[in-house]
Amino acid sequence: MRRHWNRFYSRARAIFFGPPYHAADHSALSPKGSATGIRLVLIVSGTLWLSLVLFDNLARPWQRRPKSWQFFQGSRELNESPNQPLQRDFTRTKGDLGRDLGVASLSRYYSAAEDSTPVYLETDEQGFRIVRSSAPFTAVLCGDSFSNNNSFADSLARVTGLSVGNQAIEGRGTLTMARFLEDQPAPYRQAKLVIWESTQRAKIDAFTELSERRKSLRLSDQHRWQWRESLLWPANLDVYLSGSSLLKPLMDKIQKEIKWALLKKHTDLIILGRRDLPAGVAPMLFLGSDEAIRPRKTSQSELDSIATYIAAIDQELKGRGQHLIFTVAPEKSVVYPDRLPPGLTPRTNYITGLNQALQQHGVHVVDLSQGLREAAQAQPKTLYYYAADTHWTPKGMQLASRIIADSLKRWNFTVAPFAQR
Repeated sequence: MRRHWNRFYSRARAIFFGPPYHAADHSALSPKGSATGIRLVLIVSGTLWLSLVLFDNLARPWQRRPKSWQFFQGSRELNESPNQPLQRDFTRTKGDLGRDLGVASLSRYYSAAEDSTPVYLETDEQGFRIVRSSAPFTAVLCGDSFSNNNSFADSLARVTGLSVGNQAIEGRGTLTMARFLEDQPAPYRQAKLVIWESTQRAKIDAFTELSERRKSLRLSDQHRWQWRESLLWPANLDVYLSGSSLLKPLMDKIQKEIKWALLKKHTDLIILGRRDLPAGVAPMLFLGSDEAIRPRKTSQSELDSIATYIAAIDQELKGRGQHLIFTVAPEKSVVYPDRLPPGLTPRTNYITGLNQALQQHGVHVVDLSQGLREAAQAQPKTLYYYAADTHWTPKGMQLASRIIADSLKRWNFTVAPFAQR
């Protein structure tokens, strides 16, 4: 072991400081070309790395310390820009797919129908949604980016007549459920109905890690800084800069524009939908990792495992006198299969397979896909999903809310004493 350490130490020293000096070999004073090149690359990349981090933090002085140096704050990290009292929800205003495509001449065809109204979310220093209401809610919504801007919760409240509190936040559906189960925020403690909105992109890992996330929530006060969880870890830095840096998005856009201008190629992460559509029908962008069209489908055994974890949560909630309603927000390709490019047909096995497995466990599950797809086909000029975004529009939220409300009526749910008849 010591021999290996000495070899590593000598090699590292030679890279950074040149080969060892020997009085009889004055040429050793001059670093060899390869070592010089390595040192130059390390110095330039290291300087650029630290400059990006320092500039990015200095350019956002409104954030509360520690800003984002510790990017992954245990299990309480919820969004890509923690520590912001007000977080602007850009995905609803500009279209995340159009932004990720990064080619203005292409994205303008798909972004014409997008809403440009700014939306703000208020979060605490760790990214959790701040609850201003002190009144107890009769229902709580746990979910991710499909329900994080309050419109879905408000729509549910209107059609069900219940007071619905919103725990959802972008990209962390299972973690919001972990926090609800573990922290039990005061306004939600008397909630009798728990609506859990998930997505087709939620894989088995998201559910198997739920218990570990709950455990980390208990230990969050003792959570200490760790190198692999810090912003200085390369993988974390890349994710952080992609989501919140002032420089990296600009550089990415320039690179994509140059690639399109020279090679006529765009990112494989975005799929361009059909543009040969009737007048008034908006063409759509699709995500390359869309579960329904990606190369490998989710197996039934994996869906059965996911259902087992959800059923365990259902039993825990029943022990608290609460009832779980589980639903999956369908991928846009499932709702708009006719706007996919030729040769692509969406799969529906994720929703149907998971719903069947959950029903076998006795979990109340709502299938939104059929109602949304039928409405989209019947009214092709009405956008139930954004053209250049992966999420549903306010009209899509309203329809999803009505489908859930109809299911509650069919199950004869009541709020007080809120028992199943």
